[in-house]
Amino acid sequence: MFKTLVKTGRNTGHALRMIGAFGSAILWGVSAWQLQDAGPDAGAFGVGQSAVIGVWALAAASALGGLISLRRLMQPAQTRPRATAAPGLEDLPAESDFDPDAIIARHLAQRASAPPPPIEDDAAQPAPPRPVFGRKGIGSPR
Repeated sequence: MFKTLVKTGRNTGHALRMIGAFGSAILWGVSAWQLQDAGPDAGAFGVGQSAVIGVWALAAASALGGLISLRRLMQPAQTRPRATAAPGLEDLPAESDFDPDAIIARHLAQRASAPPPPIEDDAAQPAPPRPVFGRKGIGSPR
């Protein structure tokens, strides 16, 4: 039941996209035809040939989108067998010599035997002098 519902929804989506794309292609095609008929003699409304070619390109792109949706709508449902394991994993050996507990124990042993890093003493360094703002050397504060 669910597969049928999903397939119906998918087909409805393809059909609506196809109708929209072909409708857009017709709109752009009629617009390009009208602009082409206007030509440069049409007075203030005259458009250049590049604009007409651009509108025809939009019509062609919309028609291509409609054809792609039509092709997807006509394709039979593709059923793919579900994989039980990722490809290439069946080649790996079942038993491995990987032991995470041994790796952690080795790391802790190396960490314990290494000398601790030197601690820098911030108190031994004098603080840098602070900048002085305002007038210098005039009387005491009020």
